[in-house]
Parts: sequence; structure tokens; C-alpha cells
Amino acid sequence: MSVTEKSENIAKKKQGRPRLLEPGHLAAYRALLGPELSDRTLQSRHFVSWAMTVLGLDETPADHPYRFLFDPDRKKGVRHTMLAELGRVTDPDDMRYLADHICANRLPTAAAVALIRRVRLGDAPPPAPGVAPERLIDAILATINAHLRRYPHDQPAVGVALREVLEIVTDD
Repeated sequence: MSVTEKSENIAKKKQGRPRLLEPGHLAAYRALLGPELSDRTLQSRHFVSWAMTVLGLDETPADHPYRFLFDPDRKKGVRHTMLAELGRVTDPDDMRYLADHICANRLPTAAAVALIRRVRLGDAPPPAPGVAPERLIDAILATINAHLRRYPHDQPAVGVALREVLEIVTDD
């Protein structure tokens, strides 16, 4: 038996991403959304709709906690990429927890998707609740620097004000 004959008998590994929807569901989405969309797009649309259902985004009042993810007043109202990635999270409580973190910190899409994937795949623990301290520190420093650029002679007063703020924060 030659080398070429042996290689023909080896089962080839399927290429591409694994299908996450049953063929029947995929066919239903294709009938609903159109035949021109790829399987991957149809899967993403499924995960967006699942995330929107779990997060209660089918009705979006102005004070909805997840309005950052679905804001009809924005030019691009739906953050499809974030919602599609959130829809891949199997546990609804984890999905809500991640959505809370993303909305509270107003994460950009790349950072949000990376966080969701790391948590979903078990490569990282879920984020601690609340606003990330790094973002708060960056916001405070940006405000101080903007003030000092405008009023450079206020540098000593800024130091005094920061000490007073620190005392107030540490007293609580």
C-alpha cells in the first residue's frame, strides 16, 4: 500500500466553527431572516435575541439597567457583538452579572467581548461587582489634569483638596 492510499483513508477533520444550533432551528431562522445570511450570522442573531430576552431588552424604558446595550436613541441602537457574546453564556444569572458589569463600566466592545469569552470559557473568574477602580482612578486623574492645564497656578490647592477628599472617603 502506498503512502497516498493510506492518506485517503484518514477521516478529515471538519473545518470551521462547530454549529451551535440544530439544523431545524437554523432553517427556521433562515426562513425568517432571509436566505442570503450565513450560518454564522444566523447563529449570532439567535444569541442576540436570547440575550435580549434574558436581560428584558424587549421593552427599553429610559431607566432600564441595560440601556447601554440596547439604546434606541443611539445611531446604532443595538450593540450586536456584545449581545451575541452574552447570549452564548449558558447561565442566565451569569449573563445578567456580566451585563451589569459591562453597563456599569461602559466597556468598549473589544474589552466586553474579551471579558465575556474569558469568563464563559473558564479562563478567568467573573469580575468583582461594582465599577472597576482603574476606571475611577483614570477619571479622577483626567479631571485633575484637565483642571491643572487650565489653571496651572492651582497645583498646591489641588493637593490640599485631594487630601481632604481622601479623609472624607476613608472616614466612611
